[in-house]
Amino acid sequence: MKLNEVFAPLYENGNDAGYMGSDHPLEKVLDQYADIIKPIIHNGTYLYRGMRHMPGGFGFGDGSKLNRKSANTRNYYTLIMDNVPEWEPYPKRSKSFICSSQRSGAGGYGQTVYVVIPLEGQDIGVCPAPDLWGSFDKDTVLMDINGGLYALWRALGKYTPLSETENLSETDFSLFKNQLDAVSKVITAREIDEDEIEDAIRDLTYDGFKDFSDILGEYRKLIDPVSHGFKITKDMNGFLVRHECWLSGKVLFVDADDLHNHFR
Repeated sequence: MKLNEVFAPLYENGNDAGYMGSDHPLEKVLDQYADIIKPIIHNGTYLYRGMRHMPGGFGFGDGSKLNRKSANTRNYYTLIMDNVPEWEPYPKRSKSFICSSQRSGAGGYGQTVYVVIPLEGQDIGVCPAPDLWGSFDKDTVLMDINGGLYALWRALGKYTPLSETENLSETDFSLFKNQLDAVSKVITAREIDEDEIEDAIRDLTYDGFKDFSDILGEYRKLIDPVSHGFKITKDMNGFLVRHECWLSGKVLFVDADDLHNHFR
C-alpha cells in the first residue's frame, strides 16, 4: 500500500474537508510507514490538533485539499501571508493544519486532541508565541487591523475606480491589493473632505499604521516573519514551550490518548 493509495479514497466522493477517518487498519499503516512515524513517536515531541472525533481514533489529512480562512475575523492576513514574498518559504496558511506544540494548546479546539504526524518530511511554520495573534508587537491586533481595513474600504472605496466592489476582497489577492492601492491614492491625493479621511484611518493609526501611501506595505511590515521571530523547521525536537505551528501536505492523526497503545 502506497501513501497515495491511502489518501485517494478520502476524496473520491468530493470530500474537501482536508481530513477524515480511514478504513485502513492503523497497524498496517504504522507498519508501512514505520521509518517515518516511529522516530517522531520515540522522540516524544509532538504536534497536537483539536478536532472532531474520528471513528477508530485516527485519520489522514492532506493540507492541499484545504481552503481554510482566518478564524473569527476577516481573512486579510491569511491572504497576505499566502501571497507575499517574505512568507513564501512558509506553508500556505490556507492550505495548512493549524496545530500546537503542546497538548494544552489544542484542547479547546475540538472534541478530541490528536497527535499530528507529518508523513512527507514537510516544512512546519512556527510562531514565536502560543498563538499567531500574539506573535506580533503588542499594538498589532490582527482582528482590529482587519476590522479597520474593512471599515476603511467601506468609507473610501466609493471614491476609487473599484467602487463597484462593495467589500474588501478576502479571497482574491490581486483584487485585494488593487483595492488597497486605490484607497492609498485617495488618501494621499487629499481631494476629498479631510475629516472624512481622518475618520477612516483613525483606527488603523491606533493599530500602528504610519504610511497610508502604501497600506498593504504597512500591513506587511507589521506582520513581517523575520523581524518577529517566526521559524521554519522539519525538526519538532526544539519545541520546548508552547507555539502555534502549521503545516500542509499529508499527515496522520492519532488520538493522543491512544498513541502509546499503538507504540509499545
